Amino acid sequence: MAYPVTIAESTLAIDEDGTTTTVTIPAGTYWPYRGTEYTGYDGLYKTIEDLLNASAATGTYSFEASVPTETEGEGAIRRGLALTQEGHTPPWGIDWSASTLDPRLLGYSATQSTAVTTTTFTLSSPREPLGVWIPQRVRREASRNVVRDISAATDDVGADNFHQADYGSRTLRAFEWRRQPAGAVINGKASSDFGGSGNTYGDIAGLEDDNGSFERLWTSMSKRDDIIVFYEMDPVTIDADESGLKYEIVRLLDNAQRFRDAINMSQMGGEFYDVRFAVQVLEGDRSD
Repeated sequence: MAYPVTIAESTLAIDEDGTTTTVTIPAGTYWPYRGTEYTGYDGLYKTIEDLLNASAATGTYSFEASVPTETEGEGAIRRGLALTQEGHTPPWGIDWSASTLDPRLLGYSATQSTAVTTTTFTLSSPREPLGVWIPQRVRREASRNVVRDISAATDDVGADNFHQADYGSRTLRAFEWRRQPAGAVINGKASSDFGGSGNTYGDIAGLEDDNGSFERLWTSMSKRDDIIVFYEMDPVTIDADESGLKYEIVRLLDNAQRFRDAINMSQMGGEFYDVRFAVQVLEGDRSD
């Protein structure tokens, strides 16, 4: 699920072995993906790519999906960002000390303030970027296979059954994800100690931060922001214009619902939560 991110005018500095090129990203609201297909906002990663490739930088730059370098365990299902380039001989990197863009938007810590470099042609983010929530893989109690425990159902019923006015659409969808680790659900949990053990909730799920927590998605939804839901993204991609990608643009059905009403603790100890909420489908094609 992707939610729109709003930024002030910001800069990003690329260091090509001592030569710095800085581009300015216009203030505005963006979708956190690489593409331009969906209405409403431009894609942030495509915008940055175009700016870098129109600049004086030697390399040709592009973003792609990657496993965050600080992720442990089942990291393949989680999304990070990799900035790749060709045309410039490494080393190269991002000089965050000369950039004003929020580092979390590209999958770094909010406190990242020094340059990050690589001797290869790919610079992978350590964390998930802001703007995206992907349910974590969980293990079913009766199965040895690691799967995403996810269900979604569409009910073609009147919106008044949900104590809401008729928005002009009768397509409603309910989402439910079971046993999501606390670090992927609640802001601040990933780095919080539990039980005085010296371990963090993030250790349970191989998380290092809450850039991609459900609570951040909820904050956007509760303001009635439109959300993009991508289905069957295997492998996970940031190319939202990809042909045949199933998606829907949805809006929270009951914006009076509280965050704590959308989550329910399902297991103590390391803390796991069931996440459940309903949306109105505005457009898109899930084709199911």
